[in-house]
Amino acid sequence: MAKIAKIYALPAIVVGLDQASKWLMLGLIFNPPRSIPLLPFLSLTPAYNRGISFGLLASETWLIPLFLTLLAIGVGLGLPFYALRYWSQSPWSQLGAGLVAGGALGNAIDRIRIGQVVDFIHLYAGAWHWPIFNLADSAITLGICCILWQTWGQRRL
Repeated sequence: MAKIAKIYALPAIVVGLDQASKWLMLGLIFNPPRSIPLLPFLSLTPAYNRGISFGLLASETWLIPLFLTLLAIGVGLGLPFYALRYWSQSPWSQLGAGLVAGGALGNAIDRIRIGQVVDFIHLYAGAWHWPIFNLADSAITLGICCILWQTWGQRRL
C-alpha cells in the first residue's frame, strides 16, 4: 500500500495544482473573461480546448472527447504503476511518469467536468503566439522530457 501511495503522490500534487490554478483563473481572475498581461511575453488569457495539444483533434463529435478522456484516465492511472514496475531504478523516468500522469488526469477532470480543457497561459513575442496552455500541459511536456532524458542517458553510457 505504501508503494501505491508513493507512485501516485506526484500525480496527485500535479492534479491539485492544476485544478487549483484553473479554479483561480476561472473563478476569480477571468470573471468576466479578459486577458491579463503579466510580462512583455506572458499573459493570462482564458481559452478552452476540446482536442489535444494545440487544438488538434478538436472534433465536434462526442467520440473524440470521450476517447481522449478515457485515454487520459488510462495513462494517468497506469503510467505510474508501469514506471514503478519497469523503471524502478530510473528516477528521471519515475519523475516523468508522475508528471505525465498528473497532467493527463488534470486535463481529464476538465473534460469530465465541463467537456473541454481550460487553458490560460499565453506566451508570445511580437506577432508570434504560442498556443495557450495550462499547468497540466506543462507537466506532460516536462514529464516527457524527463523520460527522454533518462532514455538518452542510458543509451549514451
